Amino acid sequence: GLGMNPICCSALVSAYSKLGFVHEACRVFNGIAEPDLVLWYSLISAYVCSGMWDIGIQMFSSMRHSGKKPDGFTLARVVVGIADSSLLSIGQGLHCLSQKSGLDYDSHAGSLLVRMYSRCKCMDSAYRVFCSIFNPDLVTWSALIAGYSQCGEYQKVLLYFRKINMESKKPDSVLIATVLASIAQTAIVVPGCEVHGYVLRHGLESDVKVSSALIDMYSKCGFLHLGT
Repeated sequence: GLGMNPICCSALVSAYSKLGFVHEACRVFNGIAEPDLVLWYSLISAYVCSGMWDIGIQMFSSMRHSGKKPDGFTLARVVVGIADSSLLSIGQGLHCLSQKSGLDYDSHAGSLLVRMYSRCKCMDSAYRVFCSIFNPDLVTWSALIAGYSQCGEYQKVLLYFRKINMESKKPDSVLIATVLASIAQTAIVVPGCEVHGYVLRHGLESDVKVSSALIDMYSKCGFLHLGT
């Protein structure tokens, strides 16, 4: 009947997953002879969203062994929620699985791994993944810089902000605010003026995030009058 129709099954697994009915989703999934990548993705999502990380990773591994090749978006569903060092071992396991799945150079997967390691403050690992990505996009650069900012490595924040400009990528207001917040912690005004110059050259001074970050930076550096 309709219960075994792949399209209906996929819709059921997705619906149960979104509602948090993981066991029901699993029952439907187990009734399918050859689940496709979308079905695997839906069930993995259900486990991860329910906090069942260990089962989610087992499913990711099982998917790979079943002959289905995971893509960056499948990995994303599991990695995206890892933002705490207590979950780092899980993230490292996923990183290992991604390498075995041939996702080392997948830009989407790589960007997520950089973000994961950065949020867990493991910057050596974040940097290694970053270096493996061909032509990283602005999101990946931003994740790396945000990680260095969280770790208080302000010189590296400024270094990679400069490198972004050399790569002809245009930082957005969130990234600029992150850089300014890092500079504010050093209370050294010169690099802040450098970033301010970038803001003026690119007409970003009217952006609320940027203007607030400039005022905060100048205030903490003792030059509030320069930010008004």
